[in-house]
Amino acid sequence: MKQGTLRIKVSWLGILLLIGTIMIFDADIQKTMQDHRSTTTDELSKMVKPLGDGRIVVPVFIGVSIVGGVLQVPSLVNLGLTTLGALSLDGILTGTLQAALGRQRPYKGKGPTSYDPFSEGGSFPSGHTSVVFNVATILSSQYKSYGIIPVFSYSLAGLVGFSRINDNKHFASDVLAGALVGITTAQLALRIRKNIKQILSKIKAFYQAFSPE
Repeated sequence: MKQGTLRIKVSWLGILLLIGTIMIFDADIQKTMQDHRSTTTDELSKMVKPLGDGRIVVPVFIGVSIVGGVLQVPSLVNLGLTTLGALSLDGILTGTLQAALGRQRPYKGKGPTSYDPFSEGGSFPSGHTSVVFNVATILSSQYKSYGIIPVFSYSLAGLVGFSRINDNKHFASDVLAGALVGITTAQLALRIRKNIKQILSKIKAFYQAFSPE
């Protein structure tokens, strides 16, 4: 087994164990968060919540793609299309997990162990968190040479995750799982983009090699 593959498997195992551990304390974390909930935390949550709303984020990046095309800025087109692709993967995986598991949301008062597959549950994983971490990962990759952008992006993503627990819409493990889904689907989209670029580059080189002078 290659060392890189082993490292990935160990990392995944560690993350899954972490989520499982957090699940044990979901009820305690929820109670603590709600006991310390205040007007300040509610206002903060209200401010950052739209950053994880796909109904807002998707149109924004459609606009980025269009503006990039009109102004002939390839980097903007690349950013817009890559993010939209990543969000599509994220939406499919998040929606499937939410429907299949049907974990009940904390505000329903049924506790963190209440699951009703293919119901109106949809607590695990957190959709808002997965969306914002998905975008943060794409932005961090696209602008990694600007150190402030990855820090700022993931900081905002963390605040969105916090808001979902503060608003009693998700348990802590939902948020952690959402972050994992968002990061993973974004990395997958970036890998797909890289492979497509390599294929197109080879096709271009092939035609250039056989095209007349």
